[in-house]
Amino acid sequence: MQADPEVEAYFDALPAERQRPMRQLREAIRANLPPGFEEAMSGGMPTFVVPLATFPGGYHTTPGKPLPFISLASTKTAISVYHMGVYPDAELLEWFTNAHA
Repeated sequence: MQADPEVEAYFDALPAERQRPMRQLREAIRANLPPGFEEAMSGGMPTFVVPLATFPGGYHTTPGKPLPFISLASTKTAISVYHMGVYPDAELLEWFTNAHA
């Protein structure tokens, strides 16, 4: 997976104490995603997306924008993971909610 310069700039700009955990999280996601996803900035966050070449319909509210799958964010108080793939599957959502309470 090629690095997007905007994504690299995001990680480079993180505070020193967030650099390592955010990069580790990113690498863990990269290592476990099946082929076909791309990394891009979306909503101000590094995001693994389904490219328009794979899913031309794009994001439902912005059809010309790739479909987001997993986003990462570092805020003042937390590191967050936004995983859009669990929402459409009730069983998977329940597992995720219980496993990561």
